[in-house]
Amino acid sequence: MRNFLTFSFALTLHFGIFYYFFINTKPIVVIIPSPPSLIDWDQVAQIQFTSVDPVAAAREKAAAEAAAAAAAQAAAEQAAREQAAREKAAAEAAAQAAREKAAAEEAARQKAAAEKQRQEQIAREKRIAEKQRQEQIAREKRIAEQREKERRQRQAEAQAQRKREQAEARKRERAEQAAKEQAAAERRRIEAAQRAAAQAAAEAAARAQAEANARAAAAAAAKAAQASNGGGNHGGKSSGGGQSMGSWQGGLQAAIERKKRYPRNAQRAGKTGTARVAFTVQANGAINNVRISSSSGNSDLDQAAVQAVQAVGSYKAPPSGQAVAITVPINFHLR
Repeated sequence: MRNFLTFSFALTLHFGIFYYFFINTKPIVVIIPSPPSLIDWDQVAQIQFTSVDPVAAAREKAAAEAAAAAAAQAAAEQAAREQAAREKAAAEAAAQAAREKAAAEEAARQKAAAEKQRQEQIAREKRIAEKQRQEQIAREKRIAEQREKERRQRQAEAQAQRKREQAEARKRERAEQAAKEQAAAERRRIEAAQRAAAQAAAEAAARAQAEANARAAAAAAAKAAQASNGGGNHGGKSSGGGQSMGSWQGGLQAAIERKKRYPRNAQRAGKTGTARVAFTVQANGAINNVRISSSSGNSDLDQAAVQAVQAVGSYKAPPSGQAVAITVPINFHLR
């Protein structure tokens, strides 16, 4: 009986330990059954007829059960210590893992910081290098611009020198040309003066002849009028109010001279000459049919002569009372 109880207790204890460590994760509460009563009253009668001391047997049984309980208690305590050791080891492992993780994170942070610092250093070096490169480019550009400026300045000075030389050459040429033109103008002036003198003499003779013709025509007209009027109006004046043909034509010449304008281009070029202009003065004094009868040799002077006659437009009626064809000389001479 005692051996059976011991075996049952040991089996229960070992099964509980196995269940705690390998099956159940929760703590196992070991329940030790209370030992049965030491006195079996059913056997009291039998014990009375045996030679075994029942008290001694009960003591032995109680001692065995106490030893088994102590062994179970010791096993439970050992299991608790082992569980605490495992938990401590797990906690230490977790702490070690946390420390290693923190160390790894710190190492990663330091590595990232070092990489960031390295990248910033590289960026600073690049900025410095780029700044130096731009400064070098700017210096080279300034040097090139200075050289180009000096080259252009030398070129401008050389061009200015050439222009001065050319201007001096043109000035000398103009002076020589002006001297030649002045000499030619003087020759033309002398020739024109000679022609004008001859023309004036011819015109004076023509005017004298015209006056004579006009007087004769006026006398004939007066006689005819007197004959038709029965001899009335004796001593009347001509249609020109008694003005002679010569004085009338002289006044017309003076009016044309007042309208004459020397052409600017011809004046700057030193051009001179005399243009003879023919035109007709109608009986009412209107001037038309203006044209060049003899050119001055310069188109500007000829045009100015025609414009002078046209500018007069109209004049006093001719003394004869009839249309008169006139040719006048218009002189252009530099003073």
